[in-house]
Amino acid sequence: MATDAELVARALAKPSSYARVRLGMALHPKQAAVLDDLFHKAKSRLAFFCSNEVGKTSRVATAAVLFALEIKRARVQVTSASDRQLKEQLVPNLKRQEHLFPRWEFLDRSIKIDGINDALFYTGRDQGTFQGFHEETEDGQSKPQLIIVDESAAVRDDILGAAEDRCNPTWLLFMGSPLDPSGLFYQMSRERSGFYSCHRLNKLECTKQKGGWHDAEDIARTIAKNNGLDLESSLQIVRSGKHNGLVKDPLTLSSVFGEFSTFVEYALLTLSEYQKCADNPPPVQSGSRHAFCDFAGGRAKNVLAVRNGNKVWIEHKWIEPNEMAAVGEFIRLFKKLQREIGLRPEEVDGDGDGLGGPMVRRIQELGVNINDFHGGAAPRFIDTYADAWSEAWGETAGKIKGSEIILPRDGEFQSQILGRKIKPISNGRMKLETKEDMRRRGLPSPDEADALCCACMPPMMLQSFSARSERDWVQQLEDYNQGQDAGEIPGGFCP
Repeated sequence: MATDAELVARALAKPSSYARVRLGMALHPKQAAVLDDLFHKAKSRLAFFCSNEVGKTSRVATAAVLFALEIKRARVQVTSASDRQLKEQLVPNLKRQEHLFPRWEFLDRSIKIDGINDALFYTGRDQGTFQGFHEETEDGQSKPQLIIVDESAAVRDDILGAAEDRCNPTWLLFMGSPLDPSGLFYQMSRERSGFYSCHRLNKLECTKQKGGWHDAEDIARTIAKNNGLDLESSLQIVRSGKHNGLVKDPLTLSSVFGEFSTFVEYALLTLSEYQKCADNPPPVQSGSRHAFCDFAGGRAKNVLAVRNGNKVWIEHKWIEPNEMAAVGEFIRLFKKLQREIGLRPEEVDGDGDGLGGPMVRRIQELGVNINDFHGGAAPRFIDTYADAWSEAWGETAGKIKGSEIILPRDGEFQSQILGRKIKPISNGRMKLETKEDMRRRGLPSPDEADALCCACMPPMMLQSFSARSERDWVQQLEDYNQGQDAGEIPGGFCP
């Protein structure tokens, strides 16, 4: 019979049992399979396609890093498209195991063993990132290497290729949520699948009913909300584990089912374009302010979205059947934002079309002179759009593609701006599909996206200020456009 020491040694030699015995992790069977397959042989190449919140970083990557360092005496690199993924997921989960390794130093960008950085964590920007990282020889001994590329769908193909071909590591794990059906990570699930050991795990396999941690009804609500389905139909999808083509929303396909999205003709954005901006936001820049009110008119949601410089967020969204009570809440929020960021009434627009018109007028009657926005009116700045709504959505999509704004973490906004289409009309201009067309496609009213896209635009009224000369006015205008303090918003100069 094996001794206790032999049993422990056997447990620690297998990655999945190492995670359970040494680290105290309760692994999903598919998480265990990824770990064991990764270290099954030298020169292993794995692709792990998974939805959000299934433990790919907190369990699989964490256990793989520690197993490689302690048991395999390897050198480890983890790179990701998202710096946030490293700072908020990988590093905190590694540090939770710090008490088990008193001789190691758990830092924010590395793990040091005997003063040497044996594990490095960084955001890959170009293929040169991997230059100089190879299996090394120390005292004539080969030092194996583990490379993990997290959120691989958002990493450029040349960087993925460099991780594999330039470094040629002992063990290589590409993992992440599927995004658009293009690129090398997508090809690993299709024509290149024969070169990789492919694993998959989605949220439906991690429900409490299956011994996991996700609530089935919460998942069903997400499916129903973003795909125009009723709750019972969505529960049936969760129970069966298959959507049978009923789910079209790219965010749901990725975050719930772990599937690559389908390209939507005339879509404003792709999922990967949105994810790139969300994961790698620009530095905060001060500048103009703008708030936008999307009124429910006693139905659906009231939404107040705010932009301060290049940062946008939803200040509040709520359902209030009583329109005058909703007016009071908007005014309370205006006063709060005036105290916090200096928001002024002329920097607030309200959707004055339809049922929103009476609410705009009531707010104005109460002494808060906000601007009256009409989305069906002519575009304000760019005449290639059919109307002001199309301009706000199209220009915001352009800012997201260029990673020019700091986006909120709001799944409803993300789903709405990814799901709505814009297409050319007979006069050659671009026009948003109507909300009636969206309803026919099973999509809900895009209240959050309406408010946020309009908040990304300049406010309706630009208050003028006095200037001593035309040259003085031009200088103040340039200062304002560069985000510098120029007093009031430039309007015009009259000699």
